[in-house]
Amino acid sequence: MELSGSTLQAAHPSHFSARNHFDFRSLQIPSSNSSTSTNGLNPLPQPNFPLRPAPPPPPVIVPDIPVQKSVIVSSNDRDTTVWPDPQHYRVTFQNPYRNVIKIELISAVLPNQASSGSVLDQPVLNIVIDEISHMDSTCTNIDKAFAVLPLKGASQTNGGFIVPELGAVFNMPREFKTPLASLNQLTISIVDLNGELFNFGADTPPPTLSLQNVLVFRITCLEKNQNVAWTTQTIH
Repeated sequence: MELSGSTLQAAHPSHFSARNHFDFRSLQIPSSNSSTSTNGLNPLPQPNFPLRPAPPPPPVIVPDIPVQKSVIVSSNDRDTTVWPDPQHYRVTFQNPYRNVIKIELISAVLPNQASSGSVLDQPVLNIVIDEISHMDSTCTNIDKAFAVLPLKGASQTNGGFIVPELGAVFNMPREFKTPLASLNQLTISIVDLNGELFNFGADTPPPTLSLQNVLVFRITCLEKNQNVAWTTQTIH
């Protein structure tokens, strides 16, 4: 049931006397743009603190990306006045490799020659790199060797070259949990199971091509991601 104003006044006459009657239509409310009162109302409060600009967007952290590089090293490139033998030499990179996270030997070529006997009389030959130790071995003579080279038949009966069968078993990369800051040289030794330098023969006059070795490495470095689309849009 709906009660009109007259009905309420009849039911409660004392509440609707002239003294208590108030006409809400006479109330004037100042506009939102006004800072003063027109009917005795208090002024609208004004902010007493500076307005802060929108905070800058959080920094965008872009991870570096791994980049693989194939590196060919050969005893033919050594300084023969300092390193007279092809089984022990150092190569220096003109442009050092930085932030190295992995290095692996993916191929090797060895001469099918020896100062005595045959290369194939050896069960394996080992690559030792002074700058990068790798494997643990029960044979203390080759402990910390970088790679093991299982030997197989040569490209020809007399002379020629041997390409060790690395495969998945002997392809053991050296990984770094903390990236290697810089790699600017490799000091390489080719040794037998006794840890002694294997003598492929007298390299005179150096370098005799038939006595040189070739090693192919894959070096993985972390580099800045250059394919990131940057934005200057403000994030609210």
